[in-house]
Amino acid sequence: MARVGVAKKKRSPTVAELNRLKKELKRVTEQLEARERELAEATEQQTATGEILRVIANSPNDIQPVLDTVIANAVKLSGATKGHIRRLEDGFLHVVAHCNETAEQIEHLRANPIPLARAVSMPVPRDAPRSNRLALDRLRAIPALHRVPGNSIRAGGCC
Repeated sequence: MARVGVAKKKRSPTVAELNRLKKELKRVTEQLEARERELAEATEQQTATGEILRVIANSPNDIQPVLDTVIANAVKLSGATKGHIRRLEDGFLHVVAHCNETAEQIEHLRANPIPLARAVSMPVPRDAPRSNRLALDRLRAIPALHRVPGNSIRAGGCC
């Protein structure tokens, strides 16, 4: 005996179901956008690392091009507008590389090295870029800093 099919009427989704689907779509879209941002950031970091490694390979006996490339990439990756790298020498932090600073700013930075004790004990404003706060935290965490003549830094922290 042959069966005769009865067509069932498709029901329309309810408002509650549509709202749930809309929320789920929004959540999935936000997750996708977050992953895309993470991927873009990772790609930028890998590109910067590759550029720094190329400069190291091409300048095995000259650190200046390496420092210039490091600070340029750090500024770009952090979203900062300018920056500089300092070297500790005789208890002072001297500028050795810079990015996007005017000639006057560079002259001022080079003429006024920061005493290490002052740099380590400086408060970092809450609204300072995260990279600045991390750099100072890492500087404060260097145990050997307490041995630098003329500063009041205890091992593992600041004054």
